[in-house]
Amino acid sequence: MSKKIIAVAAAAALALTALVGIAPASATQGTLAITTTAGGTGTSADPYKINVPAQNLLVATTSTTTTRALTITVSGLATGDVVRVDATGGFKLLSAISTLGSVNEYVNVSTLGATTYSKTTTTNADVVVYGYTTGTATGTIVSSLTRTGLTSTNTLYAKGVAGDPYNISALSGAPTSLANAATAATTFTVTDVFGNSVENNSTVTTAASKSANMGSVTWDSSAKVYKSTMTAGTSSTFLWDMGFTATDIAGFAVSAPKVSGVVNYTGDSSLTAQVASLKSDYNKLATKYNKLVPQSKRVAKK
Repeated sequence: MSKKIIAVAAAAALALTALVGIAPASATQGTLAITTTAGGTGTSADPYKINVPAQNLLVATTSTTTTRALTITVSGLATGDVVRVDATGGFKLLSAISTLGSVNEYVNVSTLGATTYSKTTTTNADVVVYGYTTGTATGTIVSSLTRTGLTSTNTLYAKGVAGDPYNISALSGAPTSLANAATAATTFTVTDVFGNSVENNSTVTTAASKSANMGSVTWDSSAKVYKSTMTAGTSSTFLWDMGFTATDIAGFAVSAPKVSGVVNYTGDSSLTAQVASLKSDYNKLATKYNKLVPQSKRVAKK
């Protein structure tokens, strides 16, 4: 037998040994299932959209508007299997949502959960883990199953969606004084109870209450702020306010959904402009005059 044939035979034997050492995939892993009505597909390009717990209430599976937790189920298990789940990006894991009581119970979810869950099975019962977040970052939930020394993994992506409007912040452009019928553009941002930015929310843009001198509230998608134009009265100082209704949540600071202020009336803006124009004309004439006359006879500028 030639050296070349011997070499090929040896390589084939090594390849066969490697194949025998790897059990079929069906024998090394159970089945990972996701139970949620949230939007998204769980990929990096289209992560699951999980709502931040509104009113600090955690709900596993109801509808796309109230889903606040992913239900991760690992089935097809055998005794001795090791199941591990790791979460990143602010996501937390709970081993049992039933311990929180009914779906109508309010809980301080910001203090619950961990970033890692691990269990060695003693039966073939499914392992269920819940994942939730109080932020809006995109995170991962990596599930792994180790059987007979071999491990398989599955990575899911999820992103938090801001909760209900709770606070108004970063107010800008609100003046302390305005002339007759003058306008001023004001902007502000809105956050949920966990401090996440609440963007383009109808509670703010259409349901917000405001004083008569405040214009409609709109969302600026470029600047990421809410906008409203304030218009002064024609004769007096005025009070202004704007805000929405928010329900205070136990365990958190009292909501701050309203802003207000006082704007002093400074007179007729058109008359002020006329006076400024006359002053400018006078000063121009005074400059020309002073160039033609002696120092002792020059006039003062205004």
